[in-house]
Amino acid sequence: MSVASGMKYVMYEPDATIKEKIEHIGNKLPFEKKLNIVAGNGYFGKKKKEYTASKIVITKAMGTSDVMDWNLESITKRDIRVSDEVVKIMNGWNNEYLNTSVSVGKAGKPSEEELAQIEKFKKNGWI
Repeated sequence: MSVASGMKYVMYEPDATIKEKIEHIGNKLPFEKKLNIVAGNGYFGKKKKEYTASKIVITKAMGTSDVMDWNLESITKRDIRVSDEVVKIMNGWNNEYLNTSVSVGKAGKPSEEELAQIEKFKKNGWI
């Protein structure tokens, strides 16, 4: 669901800017279909009430936030917060990957155990 549906825009923003900004990740929330229909394309203040009924943590948090108005600046700020969270998750995955140990036999050759596994995989037709 687009958070900005029905939001009040500053008059000096070109329509193209507004249409483009509405599609940003910072203007999107996961929202249960039934609640989304109830919330419709109303103004943010009206939608916040529906967000509090959501079982989705991030959506419920938006409903209980102290944000009163939703505008282009709000979308930009949330774009940054969402992007920061994605980077944080990706960095965590990268660190986990880099810290994963790999057993390697002597001189980079497979160990006897690994050779046995390879033979088993071949026998089963997996490789």
